Amino acid sequence: MAITALEWRGRSSIADTIAAIRAVVDGGAPLLEVLRTGAEANVHRFPGETDFFITLALRASAVYASGDLVEASRARVEEGLKKHAELYEALMAMFGRRPRPPYTTHHLASVLAALAEGFGIQDLGGRHQHFNRPDLGEGVGSEWTLFGAATQAVVEHFTEPSP
Repeated sequence: MAITALEWRGRSSIADTIAAIRAVVDGGAPLLEVLRTGAEANVHRFPGETDFFITLALRASAVYASGDLVEASRARVEEGLKKHAELYEALMAMFGRRPRPPYTTHHLASVLAALAEGFGIQDLGGRHQHFNRPDLGEGVGSEWTLFGAATQAVVEHFTEPSP
């Protein structure tokens, strides 16, 4: 049953991410606004996503389980990272960025996934931290999540302008 739960896909987090940022990307918003919008949508969808927490708990406990459960857990993570890496490749191309050596897009996807999962757990029973950043430039909203600021820091460290 646990393996079936790990393999079940009610909806895709990548589809949710794309839906959250589509309007700002299509509207020509700056990269910071795309990061802010995507992070904001991400932290607000977690409280009601029991499937996210169930699969996270199964993945965390898989190390103590059978080889089949470990493999199903690993496959789910790799599938998600691959899809997110593809999205990040497209966004980097759109915004004139590339992975900063020695990092890869897979590294970027791995770090952002770990941050999202960590904040999802940390925020259980409480409100995600928000703060005002009014001086980020034209077209960038001022209401930021802590996850958004962390995402910005990771993107700035793991990527660089394309030549």
